[in-house]
Amino acid sequence: MDGLSLVRIRPGRGGARPGAGRPKGKRDSEPRFEPRTKRTFLEQFHEQIEGNADAIISAYLTACLAGDARVIVDLMNRLLGKPATAIELSGPGGHPVRLEAMTQAALAQLTSAELDALSALNAKLARMTAAGSVS
Repeated sequence: MDGLSLVRIRPGRGGARPGAGRPKGKRDSEPRFEPRTKRTFLEQFHEQIEGNADAIISAYLTACLAGDARVIVDLMNRLLGKPATAIELSGPGGHPVRLEAMTQAALAQLTSAELDALSALNAKLARMTAAGSVS
């Protein structure tokens, strides 16, 4: 077969199967870092930074001036704050969230005036979606 061979897959070997993997709730037997080791590492790291602050800043600025986009983005995120990530909430298929999708517990906390306003808004959005004016 031109160097190709068929591999026979034996049942119960590999893949998702009941009972495979680490049991839920099971934790690592040993912590990844002992608190003392982590503290020592951080202390040494801060000492190195303090002793070489001018060199670190110089290397950072040199990379920025050379046009390294990752360093520029990192610098802007640190100076100006990382931009907020936009999150769109929508129902199935990108349509508006329908009133029926809300839980009874959440709806029970609304006043009747709020429920009426929510119902009117939901009906308007449904009409706009049906008419194709909302994508």
